This record gives sequence, structure tokens and C-alpha cells, in this order.
Amino acid sequence: MLPYFQALARGASDAARAALWRGEVAAAIWVTALVGSGFLVFAAYAAMRPALGPAFSALLTGGALICAAVVAAEASGQLALLRKPEPKAAPQQALPTGPVGEQPKAAEATAMAVFTAAYVLGRRLADRQRE
Repeated sequence: MLPYFQALARGASDAARAALWRGEVAAAIWVTALVGSGFLVFAAYAAMRPALGPAFSALLTGGALICAAVVAAEASGQLALLRKPEPKAAPQQALPTGPVGEQPKAAEATAMAVFTAAYVLGRRLADRQRE
């Protein structure tokens, strides 16, 4: 029984080391990306400053950063959380039915056919508009 627990502990230790290694690699990637982004932003500011002046250069750089943040948030789905969700459709109620063997009248059948056609057409147009 002891070798079983030793193997289990060794496996848990290996899994913890692998998870720690992945975390270290991810942290290194993020730090490198942030430092690289900082250098790019500074290079853009430094290039615009002589031509546009420091205030307008800072304004353009900040605007570009905000646009990049909005695009990144939209791409990751974060902005979808801020949108108002579409209301759910109300559950449909069962239509009242007549006696089992009774045939519908001609006017009722025509009205039902026209209503069904209008409903199907409306749904198709709504689906096309969503796309």
C-alpha cells in the first residue's frame, strides 16, 4: 500500500511542477508583451512629438490605446456582457380546439392559412435581418 501512495504523491508533485512551469512561461510571455507594447507606444509618441507637439501626440496615443482596448474587449466577448440581453419569447399557449371530428369552416381555414403564411414570412425576414 505504501508504494501506491508514494506513486500517487510523485504524480501529484509532477503535475504541480508542470502547472507551475506553465504559469511561469505564461507570466514571462505577458511581461514580454507588456514591455514590448510599452516600447511601441513610446516610439509612436516620440515620433509624433516633434511634428504635432507633446499635447496632441499624447492625445492621439491615448486615443489609439483606447481603440485598441475596445477592439480587444470586443474580440474577447467582454463588451457582450454590457449589452442589454434580448428578451426571451413568451411561451406559446395551446389554441382552443373544437370537438374532435368537426371540420373547420372555410372562412376559418382561409384565415388560418393566411395567418400561418404571414407568420412564416415574418420569421424568415426577421432571421435574415439578424444575420
